Amino acid sequence: MIRKIVSTACLALIAPLAFAGGTKQWKSMAYLSSVQGITVTGSTVLTVDQARAANYQPPGMLIIHDDADPRTYVVSGPGHVFNSKGERVGINLRPGSSVRVVFSSAGGVKTIDHVLVD
Repeated sequence: MIRKIVSTACLALIAPLAFAGGTKQWKSMAYLSSVQGITVTGSTVLTVDQARAANYQPPGMLIIHDDADPRTYVVSGPGHVFNSKGERVGINLRPGSSVRVVFSSAGGVKTIDHVLVD
């Protein structure tokens, strides 16, 4: 019995020393890097059109009818639809919801940059 008490007391004294981590001091190092400037030539024109969400919305897609253009646009995948605060929202909108479509025109090609939900 005395042997158990002595061994428990020794373990109680030694265990904190075994599990205590050493006091390592980390030196902070400053890294300097130089970044070369990038020159982009060309022009990108952003235009905004008022549109609405189509009556039928398949899963994973947003179909947009542009009021000024007879074409239909399809946005697939997350990351293209934002609310008025600039936060990303899902592409599941109510049919007929009013949206603003921001188009990017570069080199004569008109593509959807992002969609703003009103």
